[in-house]
Amino acid sequence: MSASPELARTTPPEFSLRPINMAPPSKDEDEECHTPTAEESKLPSTTQSCPPAPRKPGKARRCKRRLWPEAELIEIGAEEMEQVFASRGQCSHAKKRS
Repeated sequence: MSASPELARTTPPEFSLRPINMAPPSKDEDEECHTPTAEESKLPSTTQSCPPAPRKPGKARRCKRRLWPEAELIEIGAEEMEQVFASRGQCSHAKKRS
Protein backbone atom coordinates (compact mmCIF):
# COMPACT_ATOMS: atom_id res chain seq x y z
CA MET A 1 0.00 0.00 0.00
CA SER A 2 1.13 3.43 -0.69
CA ALA A 3 0.29 6.49 1.36
CA SER A 4 -1.77 9.27 -0.11
CA PRO A 5 0.14 12.43 -1.00
CA GLU A 6 -1.70 14.48 1.69
CA LEU A 7 -0.36 12.22 4.42
CA ALA A 8 3.21 12.12 3.17
CA ARG A 9 5.74 13.15 5.79
CA THR A 10 7.29 16.51 5.39
CA THR A 11 10.02 18.00 7.49
CA PRO A 12 8.75 20.47 10.08
CA PRO A 13 9.76 24.09 9.68
CA GLU A 14 12.73 25.17 11.77
CA PHE A 15 12.08 27.60 14.59
CA SER A 16 14.59 30.04 15.85
CA LEU A 17 14.47 30.51 19.60
CA ARG A 18 15.60 33.69 21.25
CA PRO A 19 17.21 33.59 24.67
CA ILE A 20 15.16 34.88 27.61
CA ASN A 21 16.87 37.61 29.57
CA MET A 22 16.43 37.21 33.32
CA ALA A 23 17.68 39.35 36.16
CA PRO A 24 20.67 37.88 38.01
CA PRO A 25 19.80 36.34 41.41
CA SER A 26 20.01 38.78 44.28
CA LYS A 27 22.30 38.15 47.25
CA ASP A 28 19.82 39.26 49.94
CA GLU A 29 20.18 36.99 52.95
CA ASP A 30 16.57 37.62 53.98
CA GLU A 31 15.16 35.85 50.92
CA GLU A 32 17.36 32.77 51.11
CA CYS A 33 16.55 29.69 53.16
CA HIS A 34 19.12 28.48 55.61
CA THR A 35 19.40 26.14 58.57
CA PRO A 36 19.16 27.88 61.95
CA THR A 37 22.41 27.57 63.88
CA ALA A 38 21.56 29.47 67.08
CA GLU A 39 21.91 27.66 70.42
CA GLU A 40 18.18 27.88 71.17
CA SER A 41 17.43 26.14 67.85
CA LYS A 42 19.60 23.12 68.58
CA LEU A 43 18.14 19.90 69.92
CA PRO A 44 19.30 18.79 73.36
CA SER A 45 21.97 16.13 73.14
CA THR A 46 21.10 12.69 74.43
CA THR A 47 23.25 9.66 75.00
CA GLN A 48 23.39 7.36 72.02
CA SER A 49 22.09 4.11 73.45
CA CYS A 50 19.60 1.60 72.15
CA PRO A 51 16.30 1.00 73.95
CA PRO A 52 15.97 -2.28 75.85
CA ALA A 53 14.79 -5.39 74.00
CA PRO A 54 11.07 -6.16 74.22
CA ARG A 55 10.07 -8.67 76.84
CA LYS A 56 7.69 -11.56 76.56
CA PRO A 57 4.39 -11.07 78.37
CA GLY A 58 4.16 -12.96 81.62
CA LYS A 59 2.09 -16.13 81.89
CA ALA A 60 -1.46 -15.73 83.10
CA ARG A 61 -1.58 -16.88 86.69
CA ARG A 62 -4.40 -19.00 87.87
CA CYS A 63 -5.66 -17.44 91.04
CA LYS A 64 -9.35 -18.36 90.84
CA ARG A 65 -9.37 -19.62 94.40
CA ARG A 66 -8.17 -16.27 95.65
CA LEU A 67 -10.86 -14.33 93.79
CA TRP A 68 -13.88 -16.11 95.26
CA PRO A 69 -14.53 -16.42 98.98
CA GLU A 70 -15.37 -19.84 100.32
CA ALA A 71 -18.96 -20.90 99.62
CA GLU A 72 -21.30 -20.92 102.57
CA LEU A 73 -23.34 -24.11 102.91
CA ILE A 74 -27.00 -23.74 103.79
CA GLU A 75 -29.06 -26.65 105.07
CA ILE A 76 -32.60 -26.89 103.71
CA GLY A 77 -35.22 -29.28 105.00
CA ALA A 78 -37.15 -31.74 102.84
CA GLU A 79 -40.40 -29.76 103.14
CA GLU A 80 -38.77 -26.59 101.88
CA MET A 81 -37.23 -28.50 98.96
CA GLU A 82 -40.65 -29.86 98.03
CA GLN A 83 -42.12 -26.36 98.08
CA VAL A 84 -39.36 -24.96 95.86
CA PHE A 85 -39.34 -27.83 93.36
CA ALA A 86 -43.04 -28.70 93.37
CA SER A 87 -44.44 -30.08 90.08
CA ARG A 88 -46.82 -27.91 88.07
CA GLY A 89 -49.73 -30.20 88.73
CA GLN A 90 -49.39 -29.75 92.49
CA CYS A 91 -48.92 -25.99 92.38
CA SER A 92 -52.00 -24.17 93.70
CA HIS A 93 -51.47 -20.86 91.89
CA ALA A 94 -50.62 -22.34 88.47
CA LYS A 95 -52.87 -21.12 85.63
CA LYS A 96 -54.43 -23.74 83.45
CA ARG A 97 -54.42 -23.11 79.72
CA SER A 98 -57.57 -23.85 77.78
